[in-house]
Amino acid sequence: MITVRPKDGFKGIKEYPLTNWRAECPKCAHIEIREGDGNKCPNCTSDVQMTYGTIFSDTKWDSDDARKSWRKISCAKKCGWNVNMIQCSKCGADIQGDFFKGTEPKITNNCFVATAAFNGEVHPTVSSLQFWRDNVLLPKKRGRQFIFFYYRHGPKWASRLDKFGFLKPVVRGILTAMVKLLMISKENDRIQL
Repeated sequence: MITVRPKDGFKGIKEYPLTNWRAECPKCAHIEIREGDGNKCPNCTSDVQMTYGTIFSDTKWDSDDARKSWRKISCAKKCGWNVNMIQCSKCGADIQGDFFKGTEPKITNNCFVATAAFNGEVHPTVSSLQFWRDNVLLPKKRGRQFIFFYYRHGPKWASRLDKFGFLKPVVRGILTAMVKLLMISKENDRIQL
C-alpha cells in the first residue's frame, strides 16, 4: 500500500476524470478496458471512469509511486467502488499507474463571467460555481462538454460584461439565484446530466 505523507502546505488531493482513457498492458500492449466500451460498476451498474489525482498544496508528491497510485478506475456516480490495478487477460501482467492512460483536461480556476460580475474570484458565489464545476460537471461527459464550450466562449462574454458594467448587478443576481437553486437541487439529489 502506498500512502501520501502530508508535508507542510498539504491541502488535499483532487481527483479529475481522464478522457479517451484506457488501461494498456505494459507487457503485451493489450488494451484491457477503455472509455466507451460500456463498462459498468460491479456495485451499482453505473458507468465507470478513470481518474487521476493532483495534490493541491505548496508541495509535490512524496514519490513517483504515490503519484501513480492516484490513477484509478472508479464508479462515475461515486458509490465507493474503485481499483488502481487490473490484470491483463492476455498475458496476466498487472496494469496500473502510468499504464492507466488518458487525456487530462485543462482546468483553470476561472469562472470567467462570475469573476467579471463579482469583480474577482474571492466571492462565495464564484467559489460555489467552481465547486459545482469540479464536482458535478467535470465527472460527467455532458458536463465536460459544457465546460469546454464555456471555456471557449466565457472569456468573450466576461469581456462584454466588463464593457457594459451596468449589467453586472443583473448578472450577479442571476448567478446568486442559480447557485441557490443548484445547492437545493444537489441536496435533493435532482441534478442529472
